[in-house]
Amino acid sequence: MNTPMKREDYWRLTVAHWESAVEAGLRPVIAHGFPDGDQYYHPHDFDFQSPPSREDFLQVCGQLPWTSVWDDSLLPMIEKNDWPMIDFCVKASYVDLKDDQGRTVGRLEVRRHNQYQNQSYGGCFFSIDERDKALRGLKGDKLKAGFEALNTTYENRVRERIIKEEAYTEVERIRIMQTVLHELGIRKSKPKTQVTSV
Repeated sequence: MNTPMKREDYWRLTVAHWESAVEAGLRPVIAHGFPDGDQYYHPHDFDFQSPPSREDFLQVCGQLPWTSVWDDSLLPMIEKNDWPMIDFCVKASYVDLKDDQGRTVGRLEVRRHNQYQNQSYGGCFFSIDERDKALRGLKGDKLKAGFEALNTTYENRVRERIIKEEAYTEVERIRIMQTVLHELGIRKSKPKTQVTSV
């Protein structure tokens, strides 16, 4: 499948705020999940088509209900600090957020990224009915292994092959599933070129 690729720039604003860590005298640590402790903070990313201005960020905050938790803390601090400016010739720019005591309690960073405009693929899903037809003739442990392969272990392999072979009919999708099962040693025989769908 030949997919024409077009590259475009976009700008990611990362907002980090670790005031609670500073207040507790702890070293700020990026949180993975939701650990307990004042040292942990969650950076938040906002993607823009063009270099974002302060006004752009505030407009986005006005559209997101969850950012209201920043109304009395982070947003007033951002208003008092400089804004990271960036143009098409610069890869990244950042500003450390300082509180009234001059302590660094956060950071704003804008970084230019590339994204590739690929074409969407479709038709990668097979139905439960098609899966059951592909499993016909298997029994016991083979049936269990085939069911697991098509539903979890090798599901992505089957879907990718369906896309590559442009398998738009039920018969073609069943053939591909049975071929994968044969390659895994779950089915003894190779599927026929034409597989009955009844």
